[in-house]
Formats: sequence, structure tokens, C-alpha cells
Amino acid sequence: MLRRQDHIGQAFVRLSTIAVEAMRERTAYLASEPDIGPLLRTLLRLRHDIVMIGRAAVVPLPNPCKHGLGLLLPAL
Repeated sequence: MLRRQDHIGQAFVRLSTIAVEAMRERTAYLASEPDIGPLLRTLLRLRHDIVMIGRAAVVPLPNPCKHGLGLLLPAL
């Protein structure tokens, strides 16, 4: 799981680098393209969510939660 999260983080860094270069090129050519900032922020939030889910998935659920969830999570 950690290796996958690291790969996602590295891919995000590459994407951010490409986005910065693209913004510079658009500025140089005065091209009006959609702003990629909101997309990058959303992707970063998703990466953080994946990290948090990965951390939570490592720890077993406490007994009251297991009992409350009943048959929905039989493998836990």
C-alpha cells in the first residue's frame, strides 16, 4: 500500500511540474485556456483521501464497530 501511495505522490509531482510549464507557455502565447489549478487541487485532495483510507485500513475495527456493522463486513 505504501508503495502505491508513493507512486501516486510521484505522479502528482510530475503532473504539477507539467502544469506549471503549461501555465508559463499559455502566458507566453497569451492563450486563453481553462485554469488547471482547481483540477490539481482536487487531485491532491484525492491523494490525501487515499493515504488516509490506507492508514485506516491497516488498523482492525474495534469490536463495537464490528458488531454494529454486522454482516456487511464479514471479513473483518
